[in-house]
Amino acid sequence: MKTNIQATQNIKRKRKGFTLVELLVVIAIIASLAGLSYGPIMKHLETSARTEAISNGKNIYSALLGFMSANDNVFPNTSTVTAAGGTAGTTSNNYFQQLFDGGNISDEKYFYNRQGAKMGLASTTTTPDNDKTLATTECVWGYVAELDPGDSTSPFIFDSSSDGISFLTNTWKGKAIIIKVDGGAKAYNIKYAPPLTPATPTQSGPVNIDLGGTQTDIMTTVPAHGVITTPG
Repeated sequence: MKTNIQATQNIKRKRKGFTLVELLVVIAIIASLAGLSYGPIMKHLETSARTEAISNGKNIYSALLGFMSANDNVFPNTSTVTAAGGTAGTTSNNYFQQLFDGGNISDEKYFYNRQGAKMGLASTTTTPDNDKTLATTECVWGYVAELDPGDSTSPFIFDSSSDGISFLTNTWKGKAIIIKVDGGAKAYNIKYAPPLTPATPTQSGPVNIDLGGTQTDIMTTVPAHGVITTPG
């Protein structure tokens, strides 16, 4: 009788754990579920980062309007930069810096995309320290100097690329975030002509976007209005 009872107890004890096959099946199911959820999660993160960038751009534009109202109805330009002791036409930071100096904006976070940095879409070398001085990689926006405030069709500032040097890189997977002079902020579809490899930040060439129903090459239209400056 004891032998039978002991055998039964041994069987029960053996059944307490998972078998190797059961563990492998569970792991396979978890891996499959993780794979299915990766795409939607990444899409959500991309949308969140793009939304944050557009919101940041609108805040920058509001600060630029404040600067303009206090400076004879002009945006930061070569004259205002040099008068403030900066170097014109080299980096956008020199132009944006005037917004801090004039008290038009108070937080560096608007020049940096937190969500984009998490996804590798913005420089992660430096994060904003809010000392009101834009360091090399605290700004991911390019600035176009000398634009005519009355021209509502031309781009004004661009969301920069992941290398923090040029907005030509396909930062937003086929979209460029642009603030136009009229204050409109949106993500425009990019059409490279000829096709470029967006992952290579050193490439340059025509970048076409749809402005007012017309395919416009930023590289040929913007220089007619002013110097393209990039984060630096």
